[in-house]
Amino acid sequence: EEEEEKLSLEALAEVVRVAREELAEVERRRAEAVQQSAADRQLLYRKRGELTALHGAEDRVKFLAGASEGYTGEERAALIRANLEACRDCEERRQELEALEAEAAQLRRREEELEAEIERALRQREEEEASRSSLDEETQKLHGQIARARAKITAQDAQLVHARRELEKTNAELGVEERRAEATAMQGVEQAWKEVKHEEQELKRRQGEKRFVQSIGENLRARLLESKLEVADLQERLDQCAAHCEAAEKAVADKEAEVERLKAAAAAEDGAPVEAEVAASSPTKGRGQKAGKQAKSKKRKDSDEQVPEEAQLEDLELELAAALAGKEEAERSAAAAEAEAEAHCAKVRAQVEERKARDRELAKQLELVNRETREIDRARAEMERRSAELEAEIERLDKQIKEAEREKIRTRLDIKMASDALRDRRPAESLETVAAARRRAPPKEAAAVAKAPAAVQARAVEPPASDACRAVTASEPQAAAAVQARAVETPASDACRAATASEPQAPVAEPAGAGEPPAPTPDREAAPLPEPETRAGAAGAGEAAVASADAEQAAA
Repeated sequence: EEEEEKLSLEALAEVVRVAREELAEVERRRAEAVQQSAADRQLLYRKRGELTALHGAEDRVKFLAGASEGYTGEERAALIRANLEACRDCEERRQELEALEAEAAQLRRREEELEAEIERALRQREEEEASRSSLDEETQKLHGQIARARAKITAQDAQLVHARRELEKTNAELGVEERRAEATAMQGVEQAWKEVKHEEQELKRRQGEKRFVQSIGENLRARLLESKLEVADLQERLDQCAAHCEAAEKAVADKEAEVERLKAAAAAEDGAPVEAEVAASSPTKGRGQKAGKQAKSKKRKDSDEQVPEEAQLEDLELELAAALAGKEEAERSAAAAEAEAEAHCAKVRAQVEERKARDRELAKQLELVNRETREIDRARAEMERRSAELEAEIERLDKQIKEAEREKIRTRLDIKMASDALRDRRPAESLETVAAARRRAPPKEAAAVAKAPAAVQARAVEPPASDACRAVTASEPQAAAAVQARAVETPASDACRAATASEPQAPVAEPAGAGEPPAPTPDREAAPLPEPETRAGAAGAGEAAVASADAEQAAA
């Protein structure tokens, strides 16, 4: 768009430059035409001055009279021919002046039309410049609005991208946290299930051990009961044996005491000597010892008989003690296993409660994450709606800019068409041909040519092809003054006109002694004309001379 705008501005600048060059060329040519018309007017003034000077002279009177007493017929014929030639020259000059007046009027009208058209073109250009400047301002404003909208869109896009990245990052973190939490929960659950299964297996094993220990205890209790019964039986038998032994010992002691008493009574009754007593007592003593030995051997035999029973009882007691110790140990191990199982179950229940609390916390976090996700979705929808509105606004502004560009292009095309129309206005034929046709054509045809269409006259704005156009472009106020001066003069006679029409036209030659034409004044004012009284006198003298020449010609 900036390139197109630059190209359009360059095209407008080129059109303006070409128009200015054309205007400068037209001004230059007009100045040249003014200078040429001033030179022509100066020549005309000199000729008129010469004619005016000849009015009062004797030669001019003779020349206009055409006859004199001293002149011969040949001299009079020569004077008449000279007079007719002068009349022809005057008529040719008059016709040329009329053609120049018509061309000057046409050029003046064309100049006015061109000036009006130039004014319109300038006003249109100013309006187009104003509209272009306003369009440029509006375009700059729209570009500013578009830039601001694009900046807002870019900022919002950046915010959207940042929000999307944050959302993706949050979703990724949440997904990772969820997967980690799920993996941790699954690992915890699997570990808990493994621990529970292990604990169940351990509990089953311990229960089996407990049942085994209980069965062993039951067996040991049964054996202990049997052992107790056997011990009680053996104790009863031992008590019986002990009572029998005590009774036997008591009986032996009684017997010995009775023996001793009997011995003492016998000794007292017999009164034997001491040796006899000793001898008597010694066999008694020997018998007593022998009886003691017999009692001891009997006791030893009884103790030997009792030793296996006591050993058996001791073995039974030891077995009973070992069974009781095993029972107590089994009970202690069962209680410890039960306590350990209870503690492990409590620990498992605590872990399960902790995992449930963690799951509830994770559920709360997931709910918060879902709520934040919904809020982010709402914000995203709002941002998308806002971005859609901004895009619609941007499209509308783009449409306005495109419409303004189209309007600008249409304006430039109009300007281009106008400039092309001004540039393409070429004359259908050169101005030299037109001037020659006007000089050759009668006055009616010259008037018809003067009343040519405005389209043909409009092409005169292009540079003329020859020097004749410079003489035609006399559209200054000096031409109007010359026309007024020529209107005061009296036209020549019909005979002079017929003579000039029947003979070929001779170009007007400038006298050799003619000076340079004066330069036009800055305000383009015409040179001073002769006074009206002088012009009227010259016209009257010329009319009288022409009338006398006509009378002489009629007489001849």
